[in-house]
Amino acid sequence: MAAGLQKECKMQTLGVMQGRLTPQSDDRIQFFPIIGWREEFPILRKLGISNLEWTFDRKGLFDNPILTTSGCEEVNYLAKNYKVSISTATCDNLMNAPIHKVGPDGQTSRDEFKKFIELIGKTTISTLVWPLVDAGSIKDSKELELFLAAISKHFNLLAKHGIKVAFETDLSPLKNSDLMEKLPRNLFGLNLDIGNSASYGHSIMDEWNLNANRILNMHIKDRHFEGSTVPLGSGSVSWNEVKYISDRYNKLMILQCARIAAQHGKETIIRYINFLKTVEVI
Repeated sequence: MAAGLQKECKMQTLGVMQGRLTPQSDDRIQFFPIIGWREEFPILRKLGISNLEWTFDRKGLFDNPILTTSGCEEVNYLAKNYKVSISTATCDNLMNAPIHKVGPDGQTSRDEFKKFIELIGKTTISTLVWPLVDAGSIKDSKELELFLAAISKHFNLLAKHGIKVAFETDLSPLKNSDLMEKLPRNLFGLNLDIGNSASYGHSIMDEWNLNANRILNMHIKDRHFEGSTVPLGSGSVSWNEVKYISDRYNKLMILQCARIAAQHGKETIIRYINFLKTVEVI
């Protein structure tokens, strides 16, 4: 494939995490932007980005517009009008209220999860990014057993609605491989977060070599080893390795990058796109 065509294809797979184009709220990096979510669509269009990853918080979950009838109609209208695809969503609701233990926002019950998936099934979202990190992390074999028992009750529900799950974990590549072996390939895969891997000290090359055929989605951000999210290029991510993977990966790459206080979200995303072009990731 010619270099120009390859770069064009990579731009088509680039997306932005919802909320990164709206002002920060309460010092939170990531959240559903209750005020301003509509304004992100024309900005994405101007940036030449055609993918938006939706976000779900536990608080007000079922008031999220894409999960209501009128709201979903409006989302679909905006997406069509501005030529933006919404096929993935990050479920912070399932991180802060896990299904296998009590988190800071409680625990997601079987009925709540069923309702959530049934509503997702009415949207354009086909892949859920499920963070098994922080409050949702699987800490030991007992928690793993509880988690597998809970998620197994929903295999048929996910299959019925054609929804796949990409787990984002803090596990090593080998343990991710072991986890994937325990779950149906047609329903479950992994979300490769390159910044988190750098922070945890995990090799993305090991992740790729062991689990490439189970990676369904990728989050692009940078972090210091054992540190927080920082602007692209200033953390511990190996961009040569990211380039190697991106040359062999053809699914979505979602910008989930650090905010830059002095810049509007649009200017920050432009800066990051230019950086990714410089390191030949896109």
